[in-house]
Amino acid sequence: MNSTDITVFYSTLRTGALERILKEQGKSLDSAVEEMLDDLYQRIVPEQERTEIEARIRQEEAQTAAETEAARRFAVYRIRELGEDSYFTSEAHNDLYLAACECREYLQDPKPFLLPDYFSHRQICNQFRYSQLVNDLGYNPQITMVVELDADKGMCMVQKAGEDDSWHQYRMKDLSTGIFRAKRKDGRSYAERNSIFEEFIAEREIAMHLPAYDYQLQEGKPVEQRIEEFNAANAPFYIMDYGDDRYGLSLPISFLSPPFSNYGQKAFNAYAAQQGEEAKQNGLFTTGNGYDWECVFKKAFENDPLMENMKFDPEAGGFYSYSYDLSTLEQLGSRFKEICESGQAFRDLVCTALTEVEMKQKMDLGGM
Repeated sequence: MNSTDITVFYSTLRTGALERILKEQGKSLDSAVEEMLDDLYQRIVPEQERTEIEARIRQEEAQTAAETEAARRFAVYRIRELGEDSYFTSEAHNDLYLAACECREYLQDPKPFLLPDYFSHRQICNQFRYSQLVNDLGYNPQITMVVELDADKGMCMVQKAGEDDSWHQYRMKDLSTGIFRAKRKDGRSYAERNSIFEEFIAEREIAMHLPAYDYQLQEGKPVEQRIEEFNAANAPFYIMDYGDDRYGLSLPISFLSPPFSNYGQKAFNAYAAQQGEEAKQNGLFTTGNGYDWECVFKKAFENDPLMENMKFDPEAGGFYSYSYDLSTLEQLGSRFKEICESGQAFRDLVCTALTEVEMKQKMDLGGM
């Protein structure tokens, strides 16, 4: 709201007496003058004009609040410490350099504070809100990065806005050393320190590799071992033993966590763009739910005889399938994992599969 500074020249002695008495009454001279102006305003300005003015004031306040909110930039955090997770956002630590500064303080400080305590002015959120914000990275310009800090293992994973879907992994000790090197010399600007820090940690990034897997070597192993090895090598897909001779192959879309957040989503967004739709509407992805994943899976293996052993039970928030033959899930699941990570080939598969489904639905409706 715009305000005008009103200057009044008044006797210093009179002003001093007013301030002394008002102070005894728990008031200030400024507040007393403001009350007098409000009273004058109410008595002199016509009611209709006051109503119009108050409406304009509310409009200005709403616009200012909206502009302030739009200008906010914050990072999204999950910290694991002592086996517990905490979630929050932070405007004060919205880049990796600032986050690394707190990691260094945490590692150097002998006081028994928990790591989140070093992030002052943080805004605490729950796991559901955290997941929403992770999914918004790249679509919400206010979110600068998502950071996962595991204080128990001394590890950090980060994904920055404006980059590809890849996550970067570092040791917290390396982040701390990077800050030490950046601050070692006085007089450097923030940009210079940040550049030194980024250059240092770029050489110490830890590649994230899943163990090698060959489904042809699984026959003859105990079921529990086969499932464990599949899940370790084919994340975020996993197999579950239901205990009634059924085995399930799943992709829990709504509950994926880094580094698998938004797994495969770019391919579904490419289909949305092909259809002239926005990637997101009302905070949710336009395509890419469990039913869409089922269509893509079926298209990928439409001529494979193993599909006779498959049943599907998808939901909006996840792709779920099952079979009475564990080997079928091991083969199709691992092959589908490779397809999902084939870049343009997967995008083409998604667009083809969903286009065919849409055309069939239109034909069915036209024939009714």
